[in-house]
Amino acid sequence: MSQSPVTAVSLWWASTDSDLERIALDDAASVSPDGVLIRHDRLARCGVVTILPIAPRDLVIAAALVNAAASRVWVALNGCPVGDGLLPLRHADQLAIAGTTFWISAESAAVRTHYRAAEHGPQVRCALTKSRLEEGQEMVICPGVPGTPCGRVYAAAAWETVVERNPLMKCMQCGYRPGRPAWRPPDPVARKDLIHGLRPFTHRG
Repeated sequence: MSQSPVTAVSLWWASTDSDLERIALDDAASVSPDGVLIRHDRLARCGVVTILPIAPRDLVIAAALVNAAASRVWVALNGCPVGDGLLPLRHADQLAIAGTTFWISAESAAVRTHYRAAEHGPQVRCALTKSRLEEGQEMVICPGVPGTPCGRVYAAAAWETVVERNPLMKCMQCGYRPGRPAWRPPDPVARKDLIHGLRPFTHRG
């Protein structure tokens, strides 16, 4: 099937002990030796890690070019230290760079289009009704869930009535729900908040 759901890639980072920031990763972004995000193309050469979005393939949604050895910057992927080179990045991967934590995420939206046998193939059927789509009939292509591309086809009317309007209904193949909240990283816990929450123990003998 030539038309597939569009994947939007985001880059998250912990700007403070308790706040998260997010940008759409529609172009390359670099991280400086002190862990600061650089978005200006002219300054990209200063980065110890450059993160680039790529066309999703085999669950990989982006790549990180690590060049940290010369700056002696510690870089880790999902908690494991990495050396210089090219790293494939998948949804929810975590990068630690010079003391700053970054996350990569992917969100896909269903594609609404019209069935064309020459484009989508002959004898395409709705996953719900099992009825054969007519030429020019409106249909929806399921995007899948992060890490699991789908592509299942639904007649638009069936998708709207059964999947979109029923919060308990999901795609029969991948489990995608249109109303499901977008993924976000776990909220960082400020160390000072944890310490302030602990009360000194007093022994009462």
